[in-house]
Amino acid sequence: TPHFARLQQNPPEKTVDVFLAAQRSHDRRVKCFTALNSIDTAEAYPSHGFTQGLPVDEYATKMLATKIAPAPSGPVTPDTFRLYEALQAHCIPVADNRCPGYDADGYWKMLHPDAPFPVIDDWSNLPKLTRALLEGWPANANRITAWWMREKQRLCSRLVNDVTAVAPGG
Repeated sequence: TPHFARLQQNPPEKTVDVFLAAQRSHDRRVKCFTALNSIDTAEAYPSHGFTQGLPVDEYATKMLATKIAPAPSGPVTPDTFRLYEALQAHCIPVADNRCPGYDADGYWKMLHPDAPFPVIDDWSNLPKLTRALLEGWPANANRITAWWMREKQRLCSRLVNDVTAVAPGG
């Protein structure tokens, strides 16, 4: 998203354990927000519609200060821009292995087979997962960030190779 293209040079300290600002628009998200309510150090901001939550600058600043960022699925696919915003902000994203749109089991293993971020099937397990992730922090966050930096380079190289292959004279 545009507000994550250029993040602050000197990001704030990671003082927020868990943060989610999102629409509470379907069952997967309702279950995620319910799980967040049982985590004392979680900050949850449900909204009623797309872009109706926190102002974008406040959202980006909060993500930069966050250690763990749940990324409940969108309405049609497990993939959401929140996961990539979390990666850009050097958070530990918790990806959703399910979605209301179809049987998405294995989606993240297909898309990013070597991704080191956690993928969750049942949001009621989020409190236990959060405790484990915080115990391993910041080493686990550093591994995920390093992977993401390599993954972006790999994706860019593949894109350049694909464009070159289909270009006239390529």
